[in-house]
Amino acid sequence: MVDEKTEKPSAQTNKTAGVDDVRKESLTVMAEMLGVSSNFMCVADDDKILYVNEAGLDILGYTDKQDLSGKDLRVLFPLESKEKTVKDIKKVLSEKSKRNLMSSLICADGKRYGAILAVRALPKFGENAFVLEARVPDIEAQKKAGGNLEAFVLHDALAGLPALPLFEDRLEMAIARATRAAHGKPENAVQLLVTFFVDMDRIKDINASYGEDAKAYILSTMSSRLVSSFRRVDTIARGNHDGFLIFLENINSLDDVEMIARRIMGLVKEGINYKDQNLALGCSIGISVFPHGALTVDEMIKQANAALDQVKKNGGDGYAIYKDSGK
Repeated sequence: MVDEKTEKPSAQTNKTAGVDDVRKESLTVMAEMLGVSSNFMCVADDDKILYVNEAGLDILGYTDKQDLSGKDLRVLFPLESKEKTVKDIKKVLSEKSKRNLMSSLICADGKRYGAILAVRALPKFGENAFVLEARVPDIEAQKKAGGNLEAFVLHDALAGLPALPLFEDRLEMAIARATRAAHGKPENAVQLLVTFFVDMDRIKDINASYGEDAKAYILSTMSSRLVSSFRRVDTIARGNHDGFLIFLENINSLDDVEMIARRIMGLVKEGINYKDQNLALGCSIGISVFPHGALTVDEMIKQANAALDQVKKNGGDGYAIYKDSGK
């Protein structure tokens, strides 16, 4: 006679089931949070898409969450760049960086939109889980342009300058060159790389008095003025604030850095004539220096921003070079 035995779930099985339950519950909460965003948002685990928000489905022309759920992350990107994009996403996650990436998204009908990507880790979902957010600039204009997407992603339409992703990309390449020149030891680099975060003072007051057109005119005029005043090898971009990001290579000394900061302030203080009105302008500048404290793109932008905040707290109309208070 054979004894019939009922097989009981092992402790390991129960543990796995518990993890899955927690994950499903967390995904539900996350879906509610991401659902309010107007950008494309998805949750992925390694290369697998777990969830896409309604706005994301609409942007790409999908009608059902199941159209993308469970698919490989690479289906979101063009054939020629999908491997590089996924590799770059994993690099940003491994470095715990906050840098944006540039890519295109592929729609359900095969069309593509230029996009700026941001990723952040989701340890609750798993070791390799993350949220991917894609901002698609000027989507209606992109539809009409029908292909020239780089201009929308890499350049700021208002000022006609590189946008932040392109600025970061160029800065990263410059840091790599300086590091190679220092035989892999960036702290030993002789030539300085310098980032200037230039924020226009009073522009909010001018916007309130003269309107958005005045603000746009100021930013456009200042971008032209700055470009004509620097070398062609220098990079001038639009920042996230009402101002500009500038980075220069092969600077010899901190004295030169301060001289350049004063020159930028002088360019701004020339003012601008708008509809027969002379608008007095000023600026606040935060500065970070490689290799004096900042060794990565994230550090350079973060430190320049911190120095800018300090200038603004002191009343603006000045500049400051970031100094680590812990040193």
